Amino acid sequence: MVFVFFIMSILLFLLYTGMPGDPARAEVEPLKRTLTPEAFEDAYREARARYGMDDPVVTRYTRWMGRTLRGDFGDSLVYKRPVFELVKPPIGTTVKINLVSTFLVLGVTIPLGIR
Repeated sequence: MVFVFFIMSILLFLLYTGMPGDPARAEVEPLKRTLTPEAFEDAYREARARYGMDDPVVTRYTRWMGRTLRGDFGDSLVYKRPVFELVKPPIGTTVKINLVSTFLVLGVTIPLGIR
């Protein structure tokens, strides 16, 4: 189980980092019209350094996994708030729905299986 979690985490990380575009570009792109090309490139380099995107892949993965295991999912690029604050309210509802559906399924299937 731990092995599967480890492999899936690597695959998800590589999938996320392999997507076109990056958070640094998304952050500085709105400034493109107001900055000179040199200032824009400087802002882009600073954003990449702030996000640690120039670090080796292994370093970025270990940092990402460490934060994930501690429950630190970073800040939302869209809402500028911690991701945990955004997903916390729906998690309670999701758990309740899953518990109700599990007990409902077990309540129906166990009696049918005993027959």
